[in-house]
Amino acid sequence: MRRHAVIVTALVGVATVFAGSPAHAGAPAGTPVTACGTVVTGDAYLAHDLSCGDGSAVTVSGNARLDLRGHTISGQGPTSSSQGVFFVEVGDAEVRNGRITGFYNGVYGSGSGTKTVRGVTVDGSANGVAAHGDMFETNTAVVRVDRSRIESNTTGISLGWFHRAEITRTEVVNNNWGADVAWQGSAVVSRSTFQDNAVGLLCSDNTTCEVTASTFTGHQEEGLFQYESDVQVSGSTFSHNGAGWGGAFGHTRITGSTFTSNTVGVRSGWSHALELERSTLRDNATGYTGEAEDTTLDSISQSKLVHNGDGLVSESTAIALRSVSAIANSGWGIYAPHATDLGGNRGSGNGNDPQCVGVVCGPTS
Repeated sequence: MRRHAVIVTALVGVATVFAGSPAHAGAPAGTPVTACGTVVTGDAYLAHDLSCGDGSAVTVSGNARLDLRGHTISGQGPTSSSQGVFFVEVGDAEVRNGRITGFYNGVYGSGSGTKTVRGVTVDGSANGVAAHGDMFETNTAVVRVDRSRIESNTTGISLGWFHRAEITRTEVVNNNWGADVAWQGSAVVSRSTFQDNAVGLLCSDNTTCEVTASTFTGHQEEGLFQYESDVQVSGSTFSHNGAGWGGAFGHTRITGSTFTSNTVGVRSGWSHALELERSTLRDNATGYTGEAEDTTLDSISQSKLVHNGDGLVSESTAIALRSVSAIANSGWGIYAPHATDLGGNRGSGNGNDPQCVGVVCGPTS
């Protein structure tokens, strides 16, 4: 797995904006930020576009909020050792309403508390939004990315050693890694879109990820890839990916989701326990495939395989099928010669006979 180093450079002797500046009638709330290297400790707003060099363009400290007011903070490119917005210290802090582009880290979070990125476009950086704790201490930070667009970065969202990441109503588009969540944390993804990244969402290395009502489309490799983690997916859509979902060495439960027009809808790898329930795999080159020699159980139930090339193909002895319908696939409907048959499976209109291998299939209604 590719990892991207996070370089945190703090400027010494930066200008400081203190909380509590009096508001004047008709003036915007908070204190104006007008120069690179400013430290914000209360409510503040960006007075105009900023173009900055190395270091942190704006540092947001403690319980502070920075409103970009539709303006842009620009850096010198993704190879520089720089942060567009740098969250520090204990507290609940926020940056909102604007654009951050051309930094090593567009937004970097440290310390503890809730760090929120809301209504921000972050692009052209090595890491769009990054936050990494310390493996030797307990980290209680929450990193929240809400109603934002994370686009054309090497890694869109990179989170590690953090207690919790929340990605809501956010578009993660045209990055190499869309979001990379790793190392002992947890992530909740809801109502978000991952599109045209090499890999959409990677959950790895003892992370817990929960994905609901989200869309994964147009990825060269996996829309969602799980490695050595626990993943829950519900009510989500995977389309036009190399693989909609793929995983190894962990556990994934997928319910009420749809996989359409992928090269492989669901690809289960080594030592991985998959529960696929009440889902539809339609118009994929292959609906489901698993490792032939894997001994970790995959359970597929109450799901439909429709109009794929092959519906389900697995040589594994560790697969159990219950109430699976294979309908009008051009090749195999169900080919799982070593499967455990839990009953209720059906098949009809598939290109290969018998309609089902390894389980008994009745006709579809």
